Amino acid sequence: MKSTVLSIFFKPAQLAKLEFSSNTNYPNCICSDKGAIQELTIRNTGMQVADSIHIILRTTLNPSSQNPFGILRNSLKMSGASTILDTQFMEQVTLSTCQTSDGYAYVHLRMASLLPGQEAKIEFNYITCLACQIESNMFWYFSYEYESRCVQNSKQISVNNTREIINPSKNFTIDYTIKDAFGELSENKNYLIQSKFKFSKNISNQYLILNFALPCPIRLADTSFLLNGKSPVSKQILDDSSLIIQLTYAPPFNLDLLHEFPIYLDCDFLCKTKNQNFFNTLFLSSCPNQQQLITSLAAKICIFAQLSCPDREFDCGPCNTAVYNFDVECKKFRHTKTVFSLI
Repeated sequence: MKSTVLSIFFKPAQLAKLEFSSNTNYPNCICSDKGAIQELTIRNTGMQVADSIHIILRTTLNPSSQNPFGILRNSLKMSGASTILDTQFMEQVTLSTCQTSDGYAYVHLRMASLLPGQEAKIEFNYITCLACQIESNMFWYFSYEYESRCVQNSKQISVNNTREIINPSKNFTIDYTIKDAFGELSENKNYLIQSKFKFSKNISNQYLILNFALPCPIRLADTSFLLNGKSPVSKQILDDSSLIIQLTYAPPFNLDLLHEFPIYLDCDFLCKTKNQNFFNTLFLSSCPNQQQLITSLAAKICIFAQLSCPDREFDCGPCNTAVYNFDVECKKFRHTKTVFSLI
């Protein structure tokens, strides 16, 4: 008797396979309402149609009202073999430093199917609400989900794939001191506040903005405020016994800069107390007979320095701060009432 053997061969299901590549760009101006273009390319390298394609784009993994990074809503678009079917924008970026109200930290989009060999590209503008260009790199993330057509249980999911936006520039440094002060200032003598700046490259199209906060009883001996011999293009001095100074200098700038201006102590100057938020000052007084007041002063002189964006689109380029602590004894500081302790 002959026997018959029946052989059954199962052909493996052909699957879709989506592969992702990206192109990132750092913003030319960190706080610009234009941002920088980011690209996510999706290609079906499999043997089946990719259906039910969902893409999630995020600028942060920790939703917060203080998140400064967003996707510009009106910049989202797709090119190539697919189209965007619908989108959801969530987690609006609402910081007061934003130049636009159209930024969102979370975007969910659904796109049309991709046939084998087809490719589509998602583009969007990455914006920030930073007031100062950070030195570190920035990031965005994408998640995806899709299925192979007519293949059960073929869903593919991947979550929070990271893309890094490389910062091409380095911050500058400040060496800040009061010449010959040695941590203590005395009367009847001029002192020179010196700020030395070092940049990683020559600056050709960015302005330099300097802000100084000087506590009372420091006064200005000169207001030329020269930077490597160059005068500021704008100068603002708020003098309400304490001093707030804002200076703006036009490019170009070399790698190394020196900024100087002279100050002195006027221990007979009557210091107002209503603007103490400008600085940290501590007055300690002793008034044994309410006639003579001997005052010790522990104070800080602060500088905040910042470059503008190229061509001064906005003033939110790289920034840095420095503080100089010093002590003073105004032995001839006379009042008829006690000076209250202030911090």
